[in-house]
Amino acid sequence: MAMKCFCLSGLLASAIFIVSGCRFENAVAADRGDAQATPANPSGGTTAAPKPTGAPPSGGVAKPGLWQPLVAAATSWKLINYNIRDQPDEDNAVIVSNYDLRQVGAAAVARLRWKTSAGEDVGSGEHLPQQVAVLGPKVWFLPLNADDDAVSQALTRRPTFGDPPADVHPTRKNKWRWVQTISGKHGRVTCIGHYRPQGDGCEDTCSGMVCFSATNGIVAVEGTSSPNFEYYALKGHQDD
Repeated sequence: MAMKCFCLSGLLASAIFIVSGCRFENAVAADRGDAQATPANPSGGTTAAPKPTGAPPSGGVAKPGLWQPLVAAATSWKLINYNIRDQPDEDNAVIVSNYDLRQVGAAAVARLRWKTSAGEDVGSGEHLPQQVAVLGPKVWFLPLNADDDAVSQALTRRPTFGDPPADVHPTRKNKWRWVQTISGKHGRVTCIGHYRPQGDGCEDTCSGMVCFSATNGIVAVEGTSSPNFEYYALKGHQDD
């Protein structure tokens, strides 16, 4: 099978190097030995949507932070195909929408829908959150079908991530898990996913990521997290 080579694109420009035409995160090399947020705004702007009926009361919503945009208000994010960087394909996009915003105990909770602009459900991509609960600086990634009782039980356990999450360098021991926060053009961006070096038992696309911003919410997906393993980003974030 031909090796597919996907590149961790502009979001990681400050922490990557060139290997056989693809760009990879620096920490991986050392370990080798082991978007546009558009709340129903067709103009493509980034103005905030009004809080919908049934949105979590302000007492249970986290202060502004990395995970807050996922639960603050009903919102859609249009991630444009930037696989050819100077020829973005706005008709080929991933549309992410949050819905069923509600309060569970002290946490703000929302489900997430991932679809292509053609309407195909792509929520099964690796690392994509299906439902989130946000409490203070903590977030829990939960199954889409988790009801409020299951959410309440999850809140008694360790969160999936904090804010900011600790950087995690991919190793064979941690099954190539990877987390990194960088400073982008629009503020702090955190990417989560995995990076498995090519040639280490990987015969296809070896990496995947989804990236978040405290300013604009979901800003990028790539690799095994995205349709066709390509790079999709919020407009303006493609070169962070």
